[in-house]
Amino acid sequence: MKKRIFVGLLVCAVLAMSPGTAAGQDAPGTQTMAPSRPAARPTIAVGAFETDRTGWMPPPHFGETVADLLASRLVELGAYRVFDRGMLPESTAGRRPSLDAIRELAQQAGVDYVVLGAVTRFANEKKNSRGGLLGIPFIGGGGKSSQESTVGLTLRIVNVRTGELVSTATSLGAASKSNRTIGAGAVVHGLPVGGLFTSGSTGSLDRLVGEALLDAVEQAAAALTKAAARIGLP
Repeated sequence: MKKRIFVGLLVCAVLAMSPGTAAGQDAPGTQTMAPSRPAARPTIAVGAFETDRTGWMPPPHFGETVADLLASRLVELGAYRVFDRGMLPESTAGRRPSLDAIRELAQQAGVDYVVLGAVTRFANEKKNSRGGLLGIPFIGGGGKSSQESTVGLTLRIVNVRTGELVSTATSLGAASKSNRTIGAGAVVHGLPVGGLFTSGSTGSLDRLVGEALLDAVEQAAAALTKAAARIGLP
């Protein structure tokens, strides 16, 4: 009996030290799972946006700013490999490069798709309302003013190799602020006299435009990210 136990323990020890298990390898009959690799992502570059479709005079390099904001957001979302727009041809003498020129340089750089877009809406609206006592404005009454900025974008994704339009998107960003004025005073010799006290946000027009633009860019980036799974690799 003791001899059988000794033999059994000896066999177990030999198996434990056998090649393949002692070296950290899998035992016969087992399968090793290969490490997973991240899925391939389409490569993309965002060209400068057109800014001459609204009748609004944009600040310098506004189209490039829109492109850079969108590219930065796409990098954060991670659905594409984003290339710098510096590899795409730039406008010269106020003339935008042709689609063929864009495709040629993008293909040389190894880019699968280019995003071409335009600012299609820009608006600033200001509204005022006034009130008063006994129909007399500014006496014991008040008013409210509001301002809203909107920025609209359109985008299209173009296959660099074929020129096919594979996806489109639109976005509309908005931002607003309001101020309230309170009138106080009296009638002296038949003329209203008083003062104005203003309360509200301190945002400027530039800040509103910036917020509206970021809102539009966020919507556009979400739409392009959703399209990534559909268009895949060319």
